[in-house]
Amino acid sequence: MARRKVRLHYIANETSRRMTFRKRKKGLLKKVGEITTLCDIKAAAIIYKPFDAEPEVFLNHLKVHELLMKFRDMPQIDKTRKMINQETFLRQRIDKVREHIRKQRRDNREKEITQVLKKVGEITTLCDIKAAAIIYSSFDSEPEVFPSHPEVHELLMKFRDMPQMDKTGEMVDQKTFYDNESTKFGSRSKSKDETIEKRRSLKF
Repeated sequence: MARRKVRLHYIANETSRRMTFRKRKKGLLKKVGEITTLCDIKAAAIIYKPFDAEPEVFLNHLKVHELLMKFRDMPQIDKTRKMINQETFLRQRIDKVREHIRKQRRDNREKEITQVLKKVGEITTLCDIKAAAIIYSSFDSEPEVFPSHPEVHELLMKFRDMPQMDKTGEMVDQKTFYDNESTKFGSRSKSKDETIEKRRSLKF
């Protein structure tokens, strides 16, 4: 069973908070131990908690003291270069997610554009007609043009020289297109339901 996502917020109930702390602390110290063993590095954890006067130290006091002295003696610029607090960490995570979404949208858009251009190519070949596609994308400064600039230019000139009434006779925007398709689908469903009902009545 998949783990339920935990909502990060302060736990008001003290008993629940203590239980969560014990579980999380165990997991944190385990991870510190794993990274020191697997990657052969030096790491330490110092945890202050309101339940006890003494802090929890991992690995041991001597090694932690050695690491703290080493950190204390570093130049200030080296100390703060990779220092991060919770707010900065969360902000970096949000930026990464936003970048991933932006990349995903771009990839999806490129796939959709490829499909559109493919359909234009198919209809021109199968039905021996002239068709063109010009697609402007917010990701690119230059539009996608199919089949080629001269052929598209020729079709645009032909369209420009048509009477206005002929231009707009079968012109449709996206909303109207989807409304028409929805109406057609509704009519087909209604007709199908009527046919089924008619067959049922004939049986009786």
